[in-house]
Amino acid sequence: MSDSSPLIALKQIDRLLLLRELFESIVIPPRVQVEIKPAIPNLPSWIEVRACSQPMPFSVTVARLDAGESEGLSLALEIAASLVLMDEKLGRRHARSLGFDVLGTFGLLTLAKTHGLLPTVKPDVERLMNEFSFRVSPSLLQMTLSQNGEE
Repeated sequence: MSDSSPLIALKQIDRLLLLRELFESIVIPPRVQVEIKPAIPNLPSWIEVRACSQPMPFSVTVARLDAGESEGLSLALEIAASLVLMDEKLGRRHARSLGFDVLGTFGLLTLAKTHGLLPTVKPDVERLMNEFSFRVSPSLLQMTLSQNGEE
């Protein structure tokens, strides 16, 4: 299951197809589809839009996340997703509290490098930050570059 931020960020740097290389498919809720529509007007066939069939559980509503994150976590619970793609700190924290493994945009770039799909992550990280005002904590930036041997 993916929230909007990683999808938009990867599209901005022409790396959306990395998701297809890393995962069989990506599932998003309708609210995330609305949020990404300006950046990704035509969804690739491997991004599936799926609505929740049950009401949003209290374990999600109690967190007071934005609509896309809330709907996404509800869907992730419903389909027993193995991984949640999300960048926002509060949403990531809540996803982990619900038992999900979580990857953000920088984690996805690192995973792509690990799988030999990217030679380096630093140019993409810098492009996101400089050209698209992608906000990231200095510690996460340093950790990402260090993990990838690109300090």
